[in-house]
Amino acid sequence: LFPHLLTGFTIQSSNVSTVSMVGCYQDQVFVKHWRSAVSPVGFKITHLQSEQMHTGQIIGYKVKVAPMIWLEWMTEITHVDPMCSFVDDQRIGPYKVWHHTHRFEEKDFGVLMTDNVTYEMPFGPLGRLVHVLFVKNQLHHIFDERERLTNTIFPVILDE
Repeated sequence: LFPHLLTGFTIQSSNVSTVSMVGCYQDQVFVKHWRSAVSPVGFKITHLQSEQMHTGQIIGYKVKVAPMIWLEWMTEITHVDPMCSFVDDQRIGPYKVWHHTHRFEEKDFGVLMTDNVTYEMPFGPLGRLVHVLFVKNQLHHIFDERERLTNTIFPVILDE
């Protein structure tokens, strides 16, 4: 089928990165992203300990991966630099590793928003196959949709 995907058991990390400039203040976009006002369709927050972001914060989600198929997902906020950045790491969910850094940098004409996700699929060769056939495109779609939602809330200044 895809012999290059089915050989070996080395760990293979993948990355998704997005960068965009939005016309607003840093605190506005930070709070909207923290409160998941820009979560795409198929993401539902099921557990949020506190309205105040802090290191150790646990967030529970349901994530739609296919018609009528929802997975439980739990992340922990592992780093917070108020109004500048935060990191969420998966604790329970579909990935072997999920490390997501959100950065917000104020510029002259708005806020430069950067998302960087490093992730690994479980299940060795099978996980790599599922990644190529499904997950990679799904993640790109999710981040494209998230950017579109952000741009409906705040005007776009520059896309990179």
